[in-house]
Amino acid sequence: MKKLLPLILACLAAVALAPGCDDVNRGAFGGVIGVVGHPAIGNCQVEVYDGLNFESLESSAGLITSGTTQSNGRFSIPLPDWALGRPLVLVARPGTGAVYRDFGATGAPDIPFIAPNQPWVSVLSEWLGGESYSPINPITTIAFHALMRLPGSEFGPGRQRFARLTMRNVQHAVAANFGLALGPSVGGVTPPQGSE
Repeated sequence: MKKLLPLILACLAAVALAPGCDDVNRGAFGGVIGVVGHPAIGNCQVEVYDGLNFESLESSAGLITSGTTQSNGRFSIPLPDWALGRPLVLVARPGTGAVYRDFGATGAPDIPFIAPNQPWVSVLSEWLGGESYSPINPITTIAFHALMRLPGSEFGPGRQRFARLTMRNVQHAVAANFGLALGPSVGGVTPPQGSE
């Protein structure tokens, strides 16, 4: 038993000094991922706003960070820890250098994309950490505009426009109108065959 005592004490010391299970892996990705367009739009600027401070598409109020889509239209934008639990507004501003891939044409060429008058937008009811997927396309933009046009009497006083229940109700209404099983800002639409 005396020979085992040093081994037991060494094991207890190792367990006591080892990092706990609840330690956060700071090297892991935490932010939003997604794809812009249907078909995808490459080289598009994606801005992420805090929904609690978002004012309009013309304002930079609430801007957290931004990123650019890859050639396949996908984006991966890390977010700071203070954004946990906040509603997010993702704004894609296609412009100079933005291209979309024409999957219907031979060789699926990249074609310059010039945005219409308004950018495309998607909203998330809250960022829960880790990876949150959110596509940005014309259908998610319809959900955003429906949400922004709700009268104050529909969602209550203060900054309740981006409250979880209000946002989910709008998302479900838009999904029902387009025959989607999930809200467009969460599940998106099925990508065209050959886009992956």
